[in-house]
Amino acid sequence: MISLMDTGPATSWRRRARRSGDRDRPGGRPPWGAGARRGARRGATASDTVADERIAESLTALEDALWLLTESERTPACALENAVRRHDHVADLRRLVHRLQELLLRWEGTPP
Repeated sequence: MISLMDTGPATSWRRRARRSGDRDRPGGRPPWGAGARRGARRGATASDTVADERIAESLTALEDALWLLTESERTPACALENAVRRHDHVADLRRLVHRLQELLLRWEGTPP
């Protein structure tokens, strides 16, 4: 099993996380597994616009980031309680959640 702590090119983080998560995640696959990319999970249609594609890609990237954060918590060396600056990290996460909430409120207020 490959740890999330392995070093290597930045482009290989998904491969490392996927191999780590394959055995541990219910269903055996991380969220970006077969059929989950490119909007398949979100009901992509032939009439999608560039905006639909970009939004779906952004939401998928956000979901991947959340999965990676959650998965890394399962490795004691990566868990928040072992971080020296845990309060800074909590504040950063709170800031991001606030920004996501603002975005959601804007989207909910957009007419169909």
